[in-house]
Amino acid sequence: MPKHIDEDLLINAAVEVFAERGYDGAGVAEIARRAGVTTGAIYSRYSGKSELLLEAINRSFARHIGEILAMAIEDSNNLKDKSGFGPLGLIGDMTEKVSTTHEALFLEAVVASSRDEKIATMINKRIENGAVFISKRIDALKANGRVSSQFDTDALKTYIIAMSLGFSILRAVNYKMPAKDDWQQVIKQTQDGIRNVAGETNDNN
Repeated sequence: MPKHIDEDLLINAAVEVFAERGYDGAGVAEIARRAGVTTGAIYSRYSGKSELLLEAINRSFARHIGEILAMAIEDSNNLKDKSGFGPLGLIGDMTEKVSTTHEALFLEAVVASSRDEKIATMINKRIENGAVFISKRIDALKANGRVSSQFDTDALKTYIIAMSLGFSILRAVNYKMPAKDDWQQVIKQTQDGIRNVAGETNDNN
């Protein structure tokens, strides 16, 4: 066993074990085995399993939100291109683009947050960081004419986050997702409704 811990390797091992077995079923010994270190080496850095879970969740949740925001950035490149889906573009491909390992740990974090204030605070902070980005994007789309100015940015932002994170639950219970083309059609129709509301015209359509 190595004397020095590769922190990334250790946390990746923790992510895998917690995602596979949940907090109650995960053991420090198994995490140590996968990381190629001793349990003593882990306890020299972390007070126990709860602290290790917090760090694993922190990194995993950052990646989970990062994947969602990456979709938003990709769609934002099409602000002047009518082929993009506007503010709903980032949930258009949520049926197949998110890492299942990190998603499983994210769900474990949500459950754990009900009994651990530190985890709840961390999750809320991560969501708020993502919400800031989404709000800026919506405002840019309003200025571009691709989102009606009659829609409240905060309400639309919250809707997008709720839809995006909601897919995590569906995938966790192996819910059968619709065909991508059918889902994109629903997104397009919803997007058209957000772009065009009664009494407002849009020259960019």
